[in-house]
Amino acid sequence: MERLDATVGRLGDWAHGKRYEALDQEQVDAVVDVTVRGFDRIDILVNAVAGSTIIARSSATVEAHSLDD
Repeated sequence: MERLDATVGRLGDWAHGKRYEALDQEQVDAVVDVTVRGFDRIDILVNAVAGSTIIARSSATVEAHSLDD
């Protein structure tokens, strides 16, 4: 995470990196709020999320899921 923070920091004021629990709605709302207040909008959002609240087998690999999942 330190390398990512350093890389984002070198991008200047137009980039923002934040670590949070993506399955916690309060944390998600807080990150969105802080980002929109600081930048007025979110142009690109990249998530590296493990887990899901809508997929029954969220720990299964992508290959193990079907399109119906």
